[in-house]
Amino acid sequence: MLGPSRLEVFIYPSADAVMRDMQGLDTALAGPRSAPNQWGIGMHPTFVRSANLIAVFLTENPTQSERLTLALTAGAPQP
Repeated sequence: MLGPSRLEVFIYPSADAVMRDMQGLDTALAGPRSAPNQWGIGMHPTFVRSANLIAVFLTENPTQSERLTLALTAGAPQP
């Protein structure tokens, strides 16, 4: 839990394993294709993929969603 928001993180052994799981996902709903929103009423999922990580951020705050997406996809700090 991040305040009123919720973050679910899934770490895979490899980027290839992520790609296999993503083939069956609807990234707009962050769930299986052809399935209803399983995250709950009023919860708007933000799907984030970075290398061997998938994250689903459930929030009603678009600023928090953007910041989390940028933090997870920015990569390692640059010199």
